[in-house]
This record gives sequence, C-alpha cells and structure tokens, in this order.
Amino acid sequence: MFIKINNLLTMDGNADYKGLDIQKIVPGSQLYPVGENYCMVEYDGEVLEHQDILKVSKSEHDALKVSMQSNQPKSEVDLLKEENQALNNAVVELYEIVLGGM
Repeated sequence: MFIKINNLLTMDGNADYKGLDIQKIVPGSQLYPVGENYCMVEYDGEVLEHQDILKVSKSEHDALKVSMQSNQPKSEVDLLKEENQALNNAVVELYEIVLGGM
C-alpha cells in the first residue's frame, strides 16, 4: 500500500515516521519532495492509525514521482549534450547555406 507521512521532520530536523517500521518501507519507493515536510512511500506492513499518516493511491505516488523527476535540475552532462546538439544543428545549417548557395 502507498502512504503519505505528513509532518515528517521534527523541529530539530529528525525524521519522525510516526511509529512505522522503516524496515517495511519498500526500497526505492521513497519520495521526499524538496521544500516539503512529508514523504510518500510504499509500505509493506500494517499501517498504524495516526493523524499524519494517509493512504494514497499508486497513481498519486507515481504522479509525485514524475513531477519530482521533471523538476530536477539538469546534470552537467545533460547540459553539455544539449549544447553539443545545438552546435551540431548550427553546423548542419551552415553547410546547407554554403552548399545550397553554390
């Protein structure tokens, strides 16, 4: 099942999983949005009743994952690849202008 844990961080910056067994969090399913105080995880256990723990659908979890991935800054390698592609496109355009004008 997928859950959202609200008020994850305490005042001293430690994570409070509200009594959940963190060993039952499915590895790789954790989503910690930057600047927010909650997380979404897939949990393989019985969820305790707690006002800060909400059940969410897989589609809600997946939508947050996609949103987080699209908002990630591009890596230096990706930026260099884009720059390289732009330069290649410019060279092709110049060849077309030169060869097309002959």
